[in-house]
Amino acid sequence: MCRGLFLFLFLRCSILAQIDVYPEIRALLREAETAFSELRPVDRARWTRDHIATLYSKAGYFADADRVFGAEESGWPRHLKAFAVYGRAADAEKLANAMTDPEVKAQSLMSLADVAWKMGQPGEAKRLYQAALAVLPKYANVGHRANNQATITRNISYLGEEPPYRLSAVPTPRERSLPGASPVAPFPITTDGFRSRDSKTVSSQSKADNDLLERLFERMRAQDREGLNALLESAQTPFQKTLGFACIEHILIQLHQPEAAESFANQIPESTPDTRLAKAEAMRAVGAEWLRLKNLDRARTAFSAATAHVQSAPDLVWGQTMVLTGMAAVQARYGMSTESARSFELAVEYGRRLPLFPTPPKGGSYPKPSGVHYRDEGYRAMLIAAIEVNHLAFAQKVSALWSQDATDAATSIVNSWLQAGMVEPATLFARQIKDPQQRTDAFIALAKDRAFLDGVPNL
Repeated sequence: MCRGLFLFLFLRCSILAQIDVYPEIRALLREAETAFSELRPVDRARWTRDHIATLYSKAGYFADADRVFGAEESGWPRHLKAFAVYGRAADAEKLANAMTDPEVKAQSLMSLADVAWKMGQPGEAKRLYQAALAVLPKYANVGHRANNQATITRNISYLGEEPPYRLSAVPTPRERSLPGASPVAPFPITTDGFRSRDSKTVSSQSKADNDLLERLFERMRAQDREGLNALLESAQTPFQKTLGFACIEHILIQLHQPEAAESFANQIPESTPDTRLAKAEAMRAVGAEWLRLKNLDRARTAFSAATAHVQSAPDLVWGQTMVLTGMAAVQARYGMSTESARSFELAVEYGRRLPLFPTPPKGGSYPKPSGVHYRDEGYRAMLIAAIEVNHLAFAQKVSALWSQDATDAATSIVNSWLQAGMVEPATLFARQIKDPQQRTDAFIALAKDRAFLDGVPNL
């Protein structure tokens, strides 16, 4: 046992020659490691430590991974895969064979076999799988032995096929996929509304709505104005009638006829909070079309009406938040900075009325009830909208509020910035986080993003 442990430690030290291919990733992981060290030892979650160490090893920084992970054998199969990719397969195999726990040894050899296959070496992969099979009789747990034997047998049968992706030490940089604006104006209203309904009600109502809309389009194609009005009057519910008016408005907006579209939007009933909020959406769509045609006065009138309708639906806070957020984004996109700032601020006011997500019990989770929306969802929508229209001051404000109200928001906030390609604001936000666990999580997210873009091997 002592000789085996000595050999394990000797081989591991000999393999840790530093490769400096991804200095930016290494710097981000150093910041994650620093934040992690500020936690009390009792609060240092193993999965966080493993995450940092694994990212180090994927980028070829084996000495850093060794420092973070420590001397435990159980985590090394993940690192051995990186050793093999970076040209040290023989040393990695020696290290695997030096492991004292039979299960860890077999799993390490299986990991190396998987790497060999993905590097275009099926013969080498088969040899390593067979070496792992030879270790299985030493397992103490019969169930684990049977599971691993089945896995190895299955994987050997796949070796003649092309792997799902190839592994290589050569970086394969990737482009970030950024959201793009659609050339087609979106439908004016949220077709299901903002009120929670059970699936049976949604299904039956959708069928009735579709039937009405099909007949409505027939009347429009026939240019039957009287038939169209009669059909709208036959709607079963106020919201179904609202949907009909919104469909006509949508078509008119596609035809760039905002005057006519606005006349139909104004006919949406105001008999319920749901229809009043839908009318707000419809007027927002009209305002956007007036902006596209550079008529600021008519746009302001439509947006003012939309805001008034939003404020008249007090029991639909999620809907109020979403409508105002969308309106603020449209206004910012067309240079209405004052109006956009006002709409964003009002969206925050409503969004902060949403409940906070309940804290789950220790070691457990809290399932999200269907149809219930929480404050963090509102913050996420507002942050993404502000980033997309380059309203950075408001985006930073929402980031601060979200971080203040939720103890685990750091990763979500950083990822929202990164999805829009805003790396510098994401990094600045991460460095301002006071809580060491949240700061650790934020820098792990930044390092993962950089690893993806720089083409770190997908281990």
